[in-house]
Amino acid sequence: MDDSDVCALAEALAHLPNLQMLECTGTDIGDSGACVLSQTFKRLPSLDTLHLHKNVIGDKGAQALAQSLPQLGALKS
Repeated sequence: MDDSDVCALAEALAHLPNLQMLECTGTDIGDSGACVLSQTFKRLPSLDTLHLHKNVIGDKGAQALAQSLPQLGALKS
């Protein structure tokens, strides 16, 4: 999934506030994509499951994701 794909996904997710699970395992999301997704999380209050393993997220993307975790109050896994 390249940056434009992640941007399109993030735009679509913004219209799904009741989304409960996001499965993005092994989609080659990198730092830029992780940063874009992290900005979308504030629009996903019902998200309780997030799978991002087997991607190429580095320190910058991980930091952006970590900073967005408080916005995901329903997140369980």
